[in-house]
Amino acid sequence: MKKIYIYLVLLMIIELGLNLNMLLAQDTKTFNYQAVIRDANSELLQNQNIQILASIVKGSQTGNVIYSESHIVATNNFGVINLKIGEGNIVNGIFNDIDWGIDNYYLKIAADVLGGTDYVELGTVELMSVPYANYALDVKNKDDADPDPLNELQNLDLIGNTLSISDGNSVDLPSSSSSWQVGTEGIYYNEGKVGIGKDNPVGRFEVKGDPLALDTDPLFQVISQLGDTVFAVYNDGVIVNINDQVAKGKVGGFAVSGRSPSKGFNDYFSITPDSARIYVNEPAKGKVGGFAVSGRSPSKAGTDVFMDINKINCSLGYQSGYSIDAGTNNLFLGTQSGYFNNDGNYNSFFGYRSGYNNLGGSNNLFLGYESGLSNTSGSDNTFIGYRSGYNNTTGNTNLFIGYQSGYSNTSGGFNLFVGRFSGYLNSTGSYNTFFGTQAGMSNTIGTDNLFIGSVAGVANTSGNYNIFLGSGAGNANTTGFRNTFIGYMSGYNNLTGESNTCLGQYSGYSLTDGFYNIYIGTSTGGSNASGARNITIGDQTLLYNETGYQNTVIGYQSGYKNKGFGNVFLGCYAGYNETTGSNRLYIENSAVTKPLIYGEFDRNIVVINGDSLDNLTEYTFFVNGTA
Repeated sequence: MKKIYIYLVLLMIIELGLNLNMLLAQDTKTFNYQAVIRDANSELLQNQNIQILASIVKGSQTGNVIYSESHIVATNNFGVINLKIGEGNIVNGIFNDIDWGIDNYYLKIAADVLGGTDYVELGTVELMSVPYANYALDVKNKDDADPDPLNELQNLDLIGNTLSISDGNSVDLPSSSSSWQVGTEGIYYNEGKVGIGKDNPVGRFEVKGDPLALDTDPLFQVISQLGDTVFAVYNDGVIVNINDQVAKGKVGGFAVSGRSPSKGFNDYFSITPDSARIYVNEPAKGKVGGFAVSGRSPSKAGTDVFMDINKINCSLGYQSGYSIDAGTNNLFLGTQSGYFNNDGNYNSFFGYRSGYNNLGGSNNLFLGYESGLSNTSGSDNTFIGYRSGYNNTTGNTNLFIGYQSGYSNTSGGFNLFVGRFSGYLNSTGSYNTFFGTQAGMSNTIGTDNLFIGSVAGVANTSGNYNIFLGSGAGNANTTGFRNTFIGYMSGYNNLTGESNTCLGQYSGYSLTDGFYNIYIGTSTGGSNASGARNITIGDQTLLYNETGYQNTVIGYQSGYKNKGFGNVFLGCYAGYNETTGSNRLYIENSAVTKPLIYGEFDRNIVVINGDSLDNLTEYTFFVNGTA
């Protein structure tokens, strides 16, 4: 069965006049009942037959039913029904036997919108003064046979709230200030409390939502003259709609203002189609004026702050700046950003839980989801990117830019990490500069390193004073220190080698633990792993030498195949075919086996235009040919 509502309940019109002659002329005791019928969706039920059960209840709303009657009535185009109580089909009791003067009486209404008898109770209201006019029928001497007509006339007097009849009783009428009244401009209610959907309202006017209503159904609406919603209250919020097509001169927008008898109105909060403004009081002393938006949960004792703007700090986001106390000049934007900040100053945290644990750290800029989340007392830091500087607690003067850059840094300071995962594992290392994706990613305690390029120094853990420039430069370096690798994958495999200088792509590519080497040129020293004190200049010089040391090789592919040590090869292709020799001297500009100048340092001999096979007598100085 449909749920129905009745509005304008008990707009009753007594058919009894106050003049006794009129009372005596009436044959029946009835009063009119009028109501508007709506369905559960607040739609009018128009031109529909319904069945009404009207009952008179004695003593209280839950008292005994002493009379009831039924009516079959039809609503009109406006959903209105009209019926006369006392003229319906009697269900029980005798209407004319009701003694209106001895007790309080109530009218209970039930209805079946389908016209049957499956009634739904709609409510019970007290009958105030109107039906009690019937009691006037029992005035003294109304049936006497005295021919004098004036004998039956009596006067009604209303003094204050007391209505009295001459030679009869009096009755106290309810005060007009405690019930709905009809004025010249509408209805009003001066005292008491009004509840809609609530039996015992606490405030003067309360509206409680229908538990069966949809989330999109408003609790309360203000509708414009064109039928548009201007203001609506829902279970989970409030909507204020502003006309952005306001003609010139008209007022459009939403404002919250304060009024002072001496100053008129002052705007606090104003929204118009072209702007939104918040005005904050700046007192000379005492409390600080501001603007705040909070949310309240019935299950919680307090409120949750969503926005708090004042002269000292600015917080925007659920529980942002939640613990702020003595800190000043902070800006927190994002859910729980700066949540524990207490006395930290001059911080700017942007993003969900950015700077969440900051207590006293100052002059920090954290931008990104949970950036600087663990920072407690670290100051002068700038973290930009998703979880950048996530674990930093006390580190100072760091700049991390990129996705999880400087993620593990705790106390390291004066670091500059730029790039995705750059300096990711750095914990206490300081004075490092890492530029590029995963540059210095594994560095933990290494200090004073400069890594520039994708995965440059990616494996470095504790190596110090290294310079790696180029994608993959110093890629495998872990503890090696004072190395300078410049070029694509230069020093790529160096692990613990120290004080090496490799300049050029793939230069020193295979170095692992070699030291004091200088490799300049593409792939120069490319195979040398543990050699030391080698100097090679030129593309692919000493390319296949693996363990040689103290070689000096200058020229394109000079010493190309050599695997020895202590050699000096000068010139393009010089010593190209010298494979295993050590302590040799080649000065030549081609790959010939008999160079212009050949020498052996271990035997102190020099051969011009030849080699050792031309100097079988082992002269210290031998010239092959004519001088």
